[in-house]
Order: sequence, then C-alpha cells, then structure tokens
Amino acid sequence: MERLTSPKRVMADMIASAILIFSIFFTGVAQAQYCEAPTIFENGVRKSTQVTIHFKEKVFNLPIGLWQAQIGDVASSFSQLRQHFTGLEKRYGAVSFIKQIPNARWGEVWQRHKRTGELVRIHDMSQLFVVKFTQFVPIDSIIAALEKLPEVEYAHRPIEAISLADPNDPSYPSQWNLAKIEAAKAWDITTGATNIIVGIVEDGQGTSESGLPDKNHNDFYTGSGATGDSKFVSDKGDVGGAGPHATGVAGIIGGATNDGDGVASLGWNIKMIPYRFTSYDLPTNSLVSRITQARLDICDVINCSFVTRSPTSIKIGGCNLYTFWNYPSVATAIVDAITAGIVVVGGTGNTGLELPVENAALHKLQVVFPMFPFRPPIRT
Repeated sequence: MERLTSPKRVMADMIASAILIFSIFFTGVAQAQYCEAPTIFENGVRKSTQVTIHFKEKVFNLPIGLWQAQIGDVASSFSQLRQHFTGLEKRYGAVSFIKQIPNARWGEVWQRHKRTGELVRIHDMSQLFVVKFTQFVPIDSIIAALEKLPEVEYAHRPIEAISLADPNDPSYPSQWNLAKIEAAKAWDITTGATNIIVGIVEDGQGTSESGLPDKNHNDFYTGSGATGDSKFVSDKGDVGGAGPHATGVAGIIGGATNDGDGVASLGWNIKMIPYRFTSYDLPTNSLVSRITQARLDICDVINCSFVTRSPTSIKIGGCNLYTFWNYPSVATAIVDAITAGIVVVGGTGNTGLELPVENAALHKLQVVFPMFPFRPPIRT
C-alpha cells in the first residue's frame, strides 16, 4: 500500500486537519444552530432520543433507497448485537434504526480521484445508522456500551453545529478581505473557470436562515442585473427559500464579478451547488448526508462555514464558551471527500471573539481540545 503524497494531496490534508482541530468560541451573537436531536440534562446525566452508530460488518442489508429498520432486520449472524439492542428495548422502550445514507451500498468503497482519475478507497457508509428511542435515554452510558461491541466501529451523540456569524466590521462593504489576501494578484493568474464547482454546505436553522443562497440575487447572474447565466448548477443541490448567511457566503465565493454591479467574489467564473442541513430531519438533510452528496456530485471544493460543537458550555462573563467537537461520522465524510481529491474549506470564525487554543488562560480552565483523527488516504 502506498500513501498519496503529491503537493496537492499534502495541501488538501493540511486543510482538512486545520479545519477539524477544534478550539472554542463565544455565542455572543445571533447564530443559526443545528442539532440532530434534542439533548437535555437530568441530574447531571446527558439524555437524548438517538445516537449515531457505525458498524464494521454488514449488520443490515436493506434494499437501496430504504432507510428504516428494526431489531429484527439485524443479520441473524450477529446474535450478540441483537441481544444487546433487545436489552435496550426492554429497558427504554421501542428501538428503531435510520440508515444515514439510504443509497449507500455495502462494498462501495472506491471512487475516482477528482484530479488524478485514480481509484482511491473511501469509507463504507452503508452501515452508518442512527439508533432511535421513543423517550430520552442516558446516551453517554449507552454509547460506552455500544463501543465495546466488536461489530461497532464508533458511536457518538447527536451532532450539534453552529453557523459562523456574519462580520460586522464597518469596512466590510468595501471588501477589505480581498485586499488583505491580495486577490488581485491571484486574478492575474486566473479568475476561475465554469467547470470548477464549489459545493456550499450551510446550516439551515434559525428564523431567518434557510441555509440556501438567494439564487435570484443580481450578483448570481453573469450579466447586468438579473441577466446572463446563473452562477449555480441547474440540476444539482437543494431547493427552498433563501437565507442571508448562505447568500453572503455564496457571494464571497462565486458572485458574478467584473459585470458592473454588486460585489466582487474570489471565483469570478466558478459555478456553485448549495446544500442545506436541518435539525431533526434524518436521513435526507443531515449534515453527514449533505457532505456526502457534495462528494458524490463531484464538487471540486466543499465550503463549510460552520463549526461542530459540544452541547456543554462554560459560563464566563455572561457568555457561554463551547468547545468545538469532533463527531466521527462528520470527520469520516470529510476525509472521504478529501480522499476523492476534493478540497474542503472551513471557517475559523469572524466575530472577533474567537480565542486561540494557545491562550494560557484557557488551559487553566482545563478545556479539552480533541484532535481530528486524520487517516491519510491509501491506494493499491
């Protein structure tokens, strides 16, 4: 087995590692929040109605497109696993399963690399399930017990994420950011091409957030006003109402540029595909499913202007500090995209309140920063 070590591969690996080394942030501004399932605390015990689980073996063999399963659907060869879930059902009530990627097939672990065309190995997603309960259950103890089973690769609590707030710097309208990164020098080399596709994965929570950009905005047409070609791929991505955060992100990434109106973007000529993940909406609109779909749609870049977080916080000076949190199912989806030759980009925050990991004061708080379990892609 040989590791891929090209300069592009190394750069993509560095980007992935950087965006998934978690620090902490304040929630001092209105931000859209995503949660796969409600989480509560009772007498210091974390409870929820579901946990995510990934099996090492072919535990379920559902027909393609079907996503609901019961304990009886567990393959008969896994009797210990059946007994374990039956025990959970006796203790907590009915247990059911939701397949996170309904169209995933067992054994589909090879994909063409976006740039080299070589076959690269990705993770099996056919055995990624959510275990659903009909009441709130103590998920930490349930997860600990599940991870001791030989058939289980990992289990984790419901994913929580929060979109990064819009910048409120008074110079933002004059786009100081483009000058800061010397974008004009890059444009002297290239202004992008229409065959470069950027997938925009957004949090669709909040009263004013749909997680989708306003495709009818003038800046998403190549001509003057709402004329010319759309900057979005017509037959891909999610549909629905528009939200300001997603619209702003799309404008920065690929708004029509050099067309005499609106703002300038980094990618003058690139095309975009929008994806939205929403709470309590398994399996279609989960975070993992949208990242996976962006990979299957063969995007060149996947942009993630959000962070995954822990549900617990530390109260300091009237603000809640949350640790960024690593969910293995999300990390696996991102690793697979990178392995397939897709560049994954994540925001680091732009409120001015984010704190560096190196801050000694934070270490005094004994905040834990879990590292991204990066596994370099391999090929035969």
